[in-house]
Amino acid sequence: MKRLVLICLVITAISVSVAFASYSGGNSSAKIMMTSEKGDQRVTLMGSGTATVDWGDGSEKVTLTLNENGVAFEHTYPNATKRTITINGNNITGLRCGDITSLDVSGCTELKKLHYRGILPILDVSKNTALTELMLIGQPSAAALNALFGTLHSNAGEKKIFTGGTGADECDRSIAEKKGWTFQ
Repeated sequence: MKRLVLICLVITAISVSVAFASYSGGNSSAKIMMTSEKGDQRVTLMGSGTATVDWGDGSEKVTLTLNENGVAFEHTYPNATKRTITINGNNITGLRCGDITSLDVSGCTELKKLHYRGILPILDVSKNTALTELMLIGQPSAAALNALFGTLHSNAGEKKIFTGGTGADECDRSIAEKKGWTFQ
């Protein structure tokens, strides 16, 4: 009888631990990584949670509370060398960034708006199934845009792309349009 009670207590404790560990309180954890070679960097995040930015140069991390209008994080590097910027947070729904050489938003699944400025060889948004607005300012090549369009989701709802430059004139817009995206 003592063994049976002990086994029931252990099973109950395990069940409570698993239930507690799987409950996230409605916050979605996000991770964004980007590389910059510029001396100054500005990143704007939108959402309803908090985010911490590690500028990749050993300086103190910055944490701010987000809102849907956007909160800007700014940093000046002592010199223009390659740095990896890491953003960790919860409930991040929008990102504006520029002058970066790589961007990984695969760990930010609640992302709805992505505004990017610069030349970006590869961008994969296949895990960003909440994305509804994509703005590309700069000179992405037609090949880079076609590859990006191939990673767009085809979920229902209004989805818009804003882009310009030579690559935008030469890319195959039908790749995105077949998935329900419209060009503005």
